[in-house]
Amino acid sequence: MLLISIVLPEFKSILLFTCVVFLVLMCGLRGQIDQDNLNYQRAFSFMNYYSDMFTPKMMEPMTVIIVVFCKNIFENNYNHQIIFFIYALFAIILKMLFFSKYSDNKYIWLSVLIYISSYFLVQEMTQIRAGLSAAILLFSLSDLYNKSYFKFLTKVLLASLFHYSSLIYLLLVFVNIENVNKSKIFWLILSFFIFAILGVNQFVIGNLSFGYGNKIATYVELSNIVKSPAYRIYFSCFNIKTLFIVYVLFNLIKYQKNLVMHNKQTVLFIKVLFLGLLIQIGLSGFDEMSLRFSDFFYLVAGVCFTWLFRVKKSHSELYLVFSIFCVYSILEKAILIKSFNLSLGYFG
Repeated sequence: MLLISIVLPEFKSILLFTCVVFLVLMCGLRGQIDQDNLNYQRAFSFMNYYSDMFTPKMMEPMTVIIVVFCKNIFENNYNHQIIFFIYALFAIILKMLFFSKYSDNKYIWLSVLIYISSYFLVQEMTQIRAGLSAAILLFSLSDLYNKSYFKFLTKVLLASLFHYSSLIYLLLVFVNIENVNKSKIFWLILSFFIFAILGVNQFVIGNLSFGYGNKIATYVELSNIVKSPAYRIYFSCFNIKTLFIVYVLFNLIKYQKNLVMHNKQTVLFIKVLFLGLLIQIGLSGFDEMSLRFSDFFYLVAGVCFTWLFRVKKSHSELYLVFSIFCVYSILEKAILIKSFNLSLGYFG
């Protein structure tokens, strides 16, 4: 598809549609991927009335509404796979529309493949609520750029009805999107890395006197149980995704003046990646939180990567970085699936 889209760009829409259909069917017909699937099945079984959204510890309101609606429509033919299909349908379509709108037209398939290799399995196959929330958040960025704060807030609140953690996007309101201070970005990233290595962030988060929300407390507890502190820092901070984000971010900063001529939202996207990186590093050691929150911001990385083809002379370097990132990401997830003795549904 990548080669066809480059040689025959007029087929881009058809290929994107084909990709959406394939990915949605893959999500809707999948088998057991991880423990989240079983948790969703159990949770869905307790959702029988719209009023259940007000029950303590119940999932977000939109999940209850969708599940109850499907149970009422399909009745005896209801199956939890229908919910997975609905979430995937809307999340994937929205993300593909975003990639199509903002990616460099010639290299749109690079952003699509970056998404598939690194985010698709996580967001659309397991963290389905966060996946749809992330898709909605992507379309709030143009509102923030245009200073339409009411529209921005509305979309963030809508996303939070699917997953409460999407409220972290409100931090972007306090970010200066007019210019980029290179030295401040560098020193902040370096400082956060040093704090992560010294364990300062783990000490602060792990010993907050006022306690956590239920979900955050669960994330902290899971991180403390399943991995050693040293491994947790590596897993959520020093990994291939972090290196890729740093590569994209610093190249965007380097070529900022040239890129702004092609896309006026360049500075905003730089700040989105920068904030995501600070969140990932700041929460390193608590990988459940670190990866969940930062991925809301990192989805723009694939789009930004395609912009670099406009300004960098060495396209071979970009293709090499792209290949290493995608291959590593796919292998990493394949190993994780195998290690848990799970399957990909009809793919065996």
